[in-house]
Amino acid sequence: MKFRSSDLFPPRPVENSVTHGHSTKDKNIGELKAP
Repeated sequence: MKFRSSDLFPPRPVENSVTHGHSTKDKNIGELKAP
């Protein structure tokens, strides 16, 4: 769901990604790693 949004809105996620270092991937990994 979130991944699709990123694909639809590349300009916004791209900026966030650079600021947060791939917020989408970080969130997915963090949630998966976090208990």
